[in-house]
Formats: sequence, C-alpha cells, structure tokens
Amino acid sequence: MNTPRRLDETTPHLSLYHEPLVHAMLLLLRAQPSLLPSALGAMLQQWPQPQEGNSSKEVLLLHELERLLEVAEPASHGRLSLLLAPLLCRSAASDNSRVAERALSLFSSEAARRVLLADSRGAMPMLMQALLRGGCPHWNATVNKMTHEVLLLMRERDSAAFAAAAEHCFGE
Repeated sequence: MNTPRRLDETTPHLSLYHEPLVHAMLLLLRAQPSLLPSALGAMLQQWPQPQEGNSSKEVLLLHELERLLEVAEPASHGRLSLLLAPLLCRSAASDNSRVAERALSLFSSEAARRVLLADSRGAMPMLMQALLRGGCPHWNATVNKMTHEVLLLMRERDSAAFAAAAEHCFGE
C-alpha cells in the first residue's frame, strides 16, 4: 500500500523528490552518456562551500554523485578521477561525521571505486593526505574505521601508487 507523503513545514521537501530526480537523470545519462561531464560540472558548481555548513545538501550530492558514476564510460574514468578528487578529499576530511561517512562510503560502490581510483598516480596522493588528516584521527570512530577500509582498498587497487602516495605524504 502506497501511503501519501505529508507536506508541511516539518517535512524536508527535498527528500520528497530527490531520489526520483536522480533516477530520471540516470535514465537520461544512460541514454546519452556523453552528457555526464556536463551533469557533473553543473553538480560541482552547486556544491556547498565548507563555510556554508550545509551538510545535508552535501550528503545528498554525494549520494547523487555515486549514482552518476554508475554511468561513467571507462574512457573518461581518469579525467573524472582527477576532477572529483579535490571535492572528495574535502568531503572525506570533513569534521562533520555524516559528510565524511557518506564520502567514504562511495568506495563501497564498485562503479564509483573504478572511477575514483582510475588515475592512481594523480588522485591517490590527494586522497591519502585527506584520509590521514595530518596524523590526527577523526573524532568519530566509524569514520576512522571507514578510513582504514578505504586505505586498504587503495593499497589493493595499486600497491605501487599507494607506496608512492605514502612516500609523498610522509616524505623521506
């Protein structure tokens, strides 16, 4: 039975239509994959700046990003990896645990992982620096566990690039 959703001042309106809009966009991008760079560019322009403190929007956009990466063509993976790395680094290193957890959970999606780690030599050093947070663990234990899991995935993906990134982070 489909229960009608309630519209009032306490219901977050965006949650009522975000998933159907993402699904519609995915259908369009599956039909015309060449539009993905334009869609990602528009989405990145709408990304909230850290000083705005709009973590709910950031979490929704991270979800949308994960879904959009499902339709990325293999030829564009390297370019997209470098395009998204700075944003992903900022989100993964966020002090807001919801944002950091959602950014780290992108790596649980095989499609997103293929794109995000496609250019290991370019993106991995940036990601590693963000994940290690200058040697200061995140205040949230779940984020720390997820960070550990992502670092293991990165090492498994390309151990030589992982070692080079570690060398870059730790110097000598």
